[in-house]
Amino acid sequence: MAGERLLVAWCLLPIPVFTAGCATPYQSASKGDGYSDYRVSTDLFAVSFRGNTSTREETVDKYLLRRASEITLEHGFKYFVVLWEKERTRSSSVGYSGFKFPLVAPGTSVWIQCFHDRPIDHNLPIDAAEFLRFNYPKVLEDLRTKMGNDAGDDR
Repeated sequence: MAGERLLVAWCLLPIPVFTAGCATPYQSASKGDGYSDYRVSTDLFAVSFRGNTSTREETVDKYLLRRASEITLEHGFKYFVVLWEKERTRSSSVGYSGFKFPLVAPGTSVWIQCFHDRPIDHNLPIDAAEFLRFNYPKVLEDLRTKMGNDAGDDR
């Protein structure tokens, strides 16, 4: 019985190692994990990003802010403020009997409010173009091309 458990543990040990290189890419959640969003009102949006068990929490946060920045610029706004945030994780485990490996998939949902001008009554407004310029310059360039060069063009 102990030998069987040891064998199962050794067989399952590589599972987390093999999945380590398979983090969720930046993609729409229509393909599984990834981002999703919807417009709540004229300047209010719900945005989510859900990773898989190999996706780091920092990556989820960065992808979520990327999507929020894209939405802000695509709808003609310049700034956004995170009004509400809910961190969601999904947990599962693989293994046999007493040998289980916990697997956690991070995810976050936010509501953002968008503004044309920098809001003075909110903490930490994020300049969408600046966020993209520092973190995803190619994305900002593509957005500017798509929108006729007016996506965050206040340099």
